Amino acid sequence: MTTNQSSHFMRSYLEFIRFPMFLVPVGVFVLGMLAGSFDVTPDFWVGMASMICISMGIFAINGYYDRHIDERKGKPFALRNPQKALVISLSVYGAGLCIAVFGGRPLFFVMVMFTIASIVYSVYCTKLLFVKNGVAAGISALFFLAGGYVVGRTDAFVIIWTAIIFLAICSMEIIKDIEDVEVDRGMRKTIPMVFSMAYIRRIILMLMLSASALVLTVRTERTAFYLFWLLTTAAFLLGWRLLPQTLDSARAKLARRSIYAGLWLGLVLISFSL
Repeated sequence: MTTNQSSHFMRSYLEFIRFPMFLVPVGVFVLGMLAGSFDVTPDFWVGMASMICISMGIFAINGYYDRHIDERKGKPFALRNPQKALVISLSVYGAGLCIAVFGGRPLFFVMVMFTIASIVYSVYCTKLLFVKNGVAAGISALFFLAGGYVVGRTDAFVIIWTAIIFLAICSMEIIKDIEDVEVDRGMRKTIPMVFSMAYIRRIILMLMLSASALVLTVRTERTAFYLFWLLTTAAFLLGWRLLPQTLDSARAKLARRSIYAGLWLGLVLISFSL
């Protein structure tokens, strides 16, 4: 394999596993573990390594079942190499579960549950209106709760942050449907195909404002926490402001990127609340 072929394969593979989006669940899970304990023990590294593999598996299996839609987006890796895509998906799942064995029963249980949930989502839920968005956001958000569970913390603090993450990712999932509306047409029915943009804009604003307001229930005296809350809220509102009045994929992509930036700022925000 030449250098150019290797570079092309790596680029196609990273697109297939949705890099860098697959790192968001990893960050959420790690922060969930840190919410329970700041002790960076060997089990912490085992949990993070397992999570990286499981997250790659989640996005890879979704790419495998969405290969016809991804081909329309100019990402033909899974459609051209379906067997290779499936082997990659199952291999990283298997690696994640094997690593989880060394982290104890709670970690292994969590990783098995997310493996099953993500496969069920990819096979059955991606074509169901509303369910697709809610389940995708729910799986990502529950990684925070799972991280806390692994280290023995599932109190109100962890549950509140799980709810905040769910609201933020749910809004981004809806915007992703706006961006992909022409690609999805004829393959599955999504929210932008059913509701007007005016209605969708109100839904997204409600979700983002709810997430931002819920953050303020977390009490801390750190000035940096409130600074990053303002930055995160600003990124979310900018994303909402960039939303098109009509179905416009280019404008929707800009909006999603702004909310994506808000998600990363939000992960920093969570770290200041620990």
